Amino acid sequence: FLPLLTVLGALLAWFVPVWLEAPVELYWIVRLAAGLLVLMLVASALGQIPRSVLEGENLGYKRMGLSTGLIFVGGGFTALALYFDTGLVGVATATLATTVLTGVFFFYIVRANVPWFGLVKPSLRAVRRFLGLSWWFLVWGFVMQLMLASDIVILGIVDSAELVTVYSLTKYAPETLLSLVAIVVWGTMPGLGGIIGSGYLKRAIRVRSEIMSLTWLVATVLGTTVLLWVRAFVGLWVGEQYYAGPIPTLLIMAMVMQLVVIRNDANIIDLTLDIRRKVLIGVLSVILSVALASVLIRYFNGGIVGLCVGFIAGRAILSLGYPLMIGRILGISPLAQFKSVLRPAPITALLFSLATILGDSVTASGWLELILLVGASFCGVLLLAFYSGLTGGQRTRLLGRVRRLMRPTS
Repeated sequence: FLPLLTVLGALLAWFVPVWLEAPVELYWIVRLAAGLLVLMLVASALGQIPRSVLEGENLGYKRMGLSTGLIFVGGGFTALALYFDTGLVGVATATLATTVLTGVFFFYIVRANVPWFGLVKPSLRAVRRFLGLSWWFLVWGFVMQLMLASDIVILGIVDSAELVTVYSLTKYAPETLLSLVAIVVWGTMPGLGGIIGSGYLKRAIRVRSEIMSLTWLVATVLGTTVLLWVRAFVGLWVGEQYYAGPIPTLLIMAMVMQLVVIRNDANIIDLTLDIRRKVLIGVLSVILSVALASVLIRYFNGGIVGLCVGFIAGRAILSLGYPLMIGRILGISPLAQFKSVLRPAPITALLFSLATILGDSVTASGWLELILLVGASFCGVLLLAFYSGLTGGQRTRLLGRVRRLMRPTS
């Protein structure tokens, strides 16, 4: 896919200053920054190879601490770029450096843990066969990029660059949540692809239930903590004038939470290698999300609220369609899936609502105080969510998995 990514990325980098209505004197700066981000996309795609090998070999837990650490390293690179006033190009360079560093580290982790891993030049016939089998995955890759990045582009085109700044800064903490949930959940679960491929559907249902339970727990606890302290965080970071407000922040978190759950089922469907319907529904969802958000922003002056409502409504197709597809694959009835959310969903709504109300009044005088308060509230919310949102059986299974991960291996 390297030639395709390069060509499309070059076109994107060339036209992006026009789409964003940047001043003419800044065209080349914007193009250079966009070009660096295209290189970041290419490097990220290459870095997914060792990452995927780890997950396929059920060794995802080997990267958990490293993945978390690299998030902070990337933030440090960006902070340095801003401190030295390097502008868009410097920030884009920092992002590219983080991606390359991540790929290098994953490469060495795989080399140390997977004896068969290596590089080989494929034959032209093998490349043709691979493309014939996987072009749906290519389309899905573009769909995911649109899901993850089109919100900022739409807001910049339909509204203003100033609102993009407020939205991006407020979204930073909730968006980081998406990466952390993926690291924790998929790093601790067994190789579901092998289970499905072997036909052990009952075991696959149990593992998916654990995945969803752990996803809910991690996303709800982190999401509640973020909603409680994001105003104080943004205020200490760049100033409260860049905080979007309680309702927009709550909707941003709801949008992120929705995408976390969608990606879980999307990843499970990928393991079946039958993704045609998944991709077609995803394309429809992206088109609907972009259309609704654009209308709400342009014609109803919806701003960030309109953007979030449009995307949440457009992705509702996936929130309903993907569980139904999983149900057909694993033999889970729609009624059983509906019953499984009756307990956790109201708990999430209650915790998010309380955090939004309290978050508009709590403050922190400095970074150390904020870190201590965040840690204390995280532990409190974790206990509350663990015992109120999960059944006894779910708690026992998750604790058992944590004990197995903590057990030393020979």
